[in-house]
Amino acid sequence: MRRSGPLGLPSAVWWSAWTFVGLVGFSRVSFGLLLPFVKHDFPGTYSLYGLVAAANFAGYLVALIAMMFVPPAWQRRRVNTVALVFIALTLAASGLAPELRSLAAARFVNGLAQGVATMLTIGLALSVVPPALRGRASGILWGGGGVGIALSGAVLPIAAAHAGGWRVIWVAMAVVAAIGIVGLHRALPERTVTQATAASTRSDRVALVILAAQYTLFGLAFASYFTYAPAYAHALLASALALAIAWVLLGCASAVGSDLWGRALDRSRRGATLALCMALGGVGALSLVWGGLVGAIVSAVLVGSSSVGGPAQTSALTRRYAGANEYVRALSVITTSFAVGQTLGAPVGGVIADASGLAGAIVFSAAIFFAGALAAWPIVTRARRAAASV
Repeated sequence: MRRSGPLGLPSAVWWSAWTFVGLVGFSRVSFGLLLPFVKHDFPGTYSLYGLVAAANFAGYLVALIAMMFVPPAWQRRRVNTVALVFIALTLAASGLAPELRSLAAARFVNGLAQGVATMLTIGLALSVVPPALRGRASGILWGGGGVGIALSGAVLPIAAAHAGGWRVIWVAMAVVAAIGIVGLHRALPERTVTQATAASTRSDRVALVILAAQYTLFGLAFASYFTYAPAYAHALLASALALAIAWVLLGCASAVGSDLWGRALDRSRRGATLALCMALGGVGALSLVWGGLVGAIVSAVLVGSSSVGGPAQTSALTRRYAGANEYVRALSVITTSFAVGQTLGAPVGGVIADASGLAGAIVFSAAIFFAGALAAWPIVTRARRAAASV
């Protein structure tokens, strides 16, 4: 019998949340936070840095495409552990990179490892969670990414106060990311376990297509916002401490929000919370361009809540609409749509930033968040019709 942790959830969920600190908070988000300081040492246009960010997202995309063809026999905790080790190694390599090309290469390999570890960690962890608790479990798991964002923000003053401080931060992140690997390896099952019935093996293809469409738009908005919003806020607030406070709030909102969104989803068959989550992300992105510390704080709280709440709910909804034997593959396909969106979001946002300023990239993010909310809405009406027919 699997050991239980707090809230009656298996310990694998809590160890998974720890690894998501490095998997999402450090690997995916810290680049945008450290961009002003990296750019100081490696001068270049925002379009160029958009391509460096896209290298990470492209690696993620390649891994997700490959995961669609990986047989279930390979979907094991040992493969997941190797991927997590590469997460830690490439975080350290990012901090030790001597120039921009090697940084881009480290970011690409980091993205490859992210794609493998994200799919396997979610699939293996949720396989030991009762169906009634999967929304909350997914929220707690993704909430680890929020903790990683908060920690990334908290150390920004170090990057501002010391030349090359961003290098020390990435190496330290590698150490933190590595700590939970052994615990997770021991807590996870050897492979995804399903006890499928004939009814549970059928997938709702239309619902999965809707989820993929909204997740593509979420990826576009996410990549543009998290690549360029930190640089915009840094210039706006003119204080690394103020930026750190705003981003710690964003991370805390991510961690708390993902749990709240997950619990709300467990109580709702409609999935309306997903559309609402995306809409709040749009409001949050727009609030940043209002200016001042208040706008930055509002943006941090709202975007923080939606940035991890969106993936948490998408993971849980995919588990709801995919057949038990198809979950990992369905999640790979849907997360690939997110990876396509974020791979395009960073360079498109960079072109907009070079043409009309960083504020233009933030407004672009807001518009795409709102579009994602509209794309998610058919899930609500579809679930209503399904509920009415029961």
